Amino acid sequence: GDNFDSSNTAVKETGRCALAPFLDLLNHSNHAQIKAGFNHSNNCYEILTRNQYSKGQQAFICYGSHGNDRLLFEYGFVLPDNPHTVVRLDQDLQWLVKTSTSLLKDPWLVKRKIVLENGELDKNVTCSHDGCSWKLLTVLTILTMDGCNLADWRRWVYGDSSSVRLPESAILLGVQPPYT
Repeated sequence: GDNFDSSNTAVKETGRCALAPFLDLLNHSNHAQIKAGFNHSNNCYEILTRNQYSKGQQAFICYGSHGNDRLLFEYGFVLPDNPHTVVRLDQDLQWLVKTSTSLLKDPWLVKRKIVLENGELDKNVTCSHDGCSWKLLTVLTILTMDGCNLADWRRWVYGDSSSVRLPESAILLGVQPPYT
């Protein structure tokens, strides 16, 4: 009711956290739908579930939309087939650009680096359970597109790509024009 505060305002305003004994006894599920917060009328922290449970069935809470790296670090477990697990490729991408023999011979390499850095396309490049992120596909496209098309990279990435011809190497990597 009106006495239930799920906004965590006190934590945000003061930066203070509190221990919640026995809270760690509730197991995590990505499918758990809960409302949690402090009930001012009874001075208790309460967790209300929106899921249906039968008598004797285990109830779950959701610790958040965390990948397995965070679940392991924060809570000591991982989930098989966790849909929130992503592989960050930022450092691998930087290494590739610095060491790839074919890229080092590329006369357009400096321009490619400028495009990636200025567009902040070289940050938060990931691959997940669902496949490659938009940024990863964009980076692969910029690294493999014909150097003459680099001047129009924004048009290809954000708009009309009908006139941009992708090289065979991009097609082999699975890069598809997003607006064709």
